[in-house]
Amino acid sequence: MARKLAFVLALIGLCLATAVYALGLGNIQSDSALNEPLAARVPLLGVDEDEASSVRVDLASPEAFERAGIDRPFSLSRLNFEVKQGAQGTYIEITTKEPVKEPFLDFLLEVRWPQGRLVREYTLLLDPPTYAPGDGAPATQAPAVAAEPAQQPEPAETAAPEQTGTTGDATATGARSLGEVSEVAEPTVRQYTVEANDTLWEVAQTVQPDGAASINQTMLALFRENPDAFINSDMNRLKRGAVLRVPEQGAIESIPVAEANAEVQRQIERWQRNRGVAGGTGATGDGAGQQAAAASPESGASDGELRVVAPEEGTGEQPATSAQGEGGENLGRQVTLLRESNASLEAENEDLKAQVEALKREVSQLESRVNVEAGQALPS
Repeated sequence: MARKLAFVLALIGLCLATAVYALGLGNIQSDSALNEPLAARVPLLGVDEDEASSVRVDLASPEAFERAGIDRPFSLSRLNFEVKQGAQGTYIEITTKEPVKEPFLDFLLEVRWPQGRLVREYTLLLDPPTYAPGDGAPATQAPAVAAEPAQQPEPAETAAPEQTGTTGDATATGARSLGEVSEVAEPTVRQYTVEANDTLWEVAQTVQPDGAASINQTMLALFRENPDAFINSDMNRLKRGAVLRVPEQGAIESIPVAEANAEVQRQIERWQRNRGVAGGTGATGDGAGQQAAAASPESGASDGELRVVAPEEGTGEQPATSAQGEGGENLGRQVTLLRESNASLEAENEDLKAQVEALKREVSQLESRVNVEAGQALPS
């Protein structure tokens, strides 16, 4: 009887020890750009090489997305997940066979291993290829294209010496030609009406002029030209039904590329702060899972609704450049691991409680029987 009691106590200790082991996930890193097949990776923390084969990774279930308040578009089904070993340790490789045309991906990653289960949200922003340093080089082509129509009056000028009596007519003809060129070259006011599911990034891609202007330059030009079309001066809160005035090509290209990139990045960071996803419960504005300048348009009569999302890790996930130093990044990884370990323990807590309570009841019964038998064994 004493042996059975010791066995049960050891079993309880084993169950509690199991809860201590927890797997962690690092920050997502992308090696691909927009309109390219996805190539990203997520480090697996606290996993040995011999344990990697037991880890299973997949997209979370539709129910998990619904509980977290995140959309689960069909495009996410194209994501492929595979656990791999590398020089820097174990990681999850995330790929697609086809080019990704969405400027961002927001998804829930589910990891299962023999000791538990972990679900974490990742938001990946894909930079357009136009971010390359050589983007500004073709800008010299714009004046040449615009100046071509001005060469049309040359035939009228060469004909003037032959028609000495019709100088006035030739001059008038030249004036009319110049007037026609002026009408062609004069920029017309272009407009774009925001429809449901439009994003500023998509609008910028649609109206982007042929030339050296990048998507970020076009977005910033639209943002500055139409301040009333955005709620609280937020790029990702575009009003549905707003009529946007499209700036001229020269106005778009006059914005420095570095300034445009910095402003878009600032809007992204502001959007992340407003979402409030920081390792616990948080709130996100209308358009959950969407980056700044890439959120669905909002109704002009509403400032958007707040939704509570599930406790997931959200800070430090962006591949965008951060101002934090190396020490801050290391500290952030440690905090991430601790939070995820805590989340994993909480996920297993209910099952463990039930098991422990059942074992405690059995121990109590065994102790009672031991006491009874011990009392009967005493000499009378």
